[in-house]
Amino acid sequence: MCCIISGEPIDDPNGRIKTFQTSTKFQTDMLNAPCVDCPYSFCWCLGQFIPFTCGITQWCLRYKALGGDLTKYSCFQGYFNICCCFKAGQCCEESCPHLCLFLEACICNFAAVSASRIYVMEKYDLSSDPCDYRLIRCNNCLQMLSCICFIASIIDPSLRDLAQIINNIADLFYHCVSGCMTAQVAYELDYQTSGRRTELMQAQVAQAIPYETQKGPLY
Repeated sequence: MCCIISGEPIDDPNGRIKTFQTSTKFQTDMLNAPCVDCPYSFCWCLGQFIPFTCGITQWCLRYKALGGDLTKYSCFQGYFNICCCFKAGQCCEESCPHLCLFLEACICNFAAVSASRIYVMEKYDLSSDPCDYRLIRCNNCLQMLSCICFIASIIDPSLRDLAQIINNIADLFYHCVSGCMTAQVAYELDYQTSGRRTELMQAQVAQAIPYETQKGPLY
């Protein structure tokens, strides 16, 4: 199914969600993210895969993405202001950011995962791999199919078993894909943090070493 789904980015016609089309990619694609730094990356994937721990996993991921500074937190980081009930800056984020983030991660887990990923993409000017787009769209198709079958089962009770099977498949696929997405974002954050630290140390060393000693033969 993923093979027949386009891997090209699509811009939001309303401009609410920005599509990033840059030459800089994530350090790993979603498909390989759980195994890229095993067992660390796998633990992030597993935390999102298990329904009972996916909420706290997304809390930890957003906390990590914000650098531990929850004064930067807002509901879905402002990327999903499409519902009158949830708008960034109007959900008591300033007074109790930890609780608001936890509720966001538990109640709207799918949006919490996406918001963290979009935030990281915007912060580091990253674009997605075509396979990532296919996995995300395949998941969205399954969720819509599950919803359609559920409505059909209300009209025709004989379809309830089929609707339940498709719903189970959609749930399983969602937790697999969102687990891979979580591992991808966590690995990228570690890379960006360690990369910046290395550059800073190199700059400090370069300043400490006299210019003459920095020169040498080229190979």
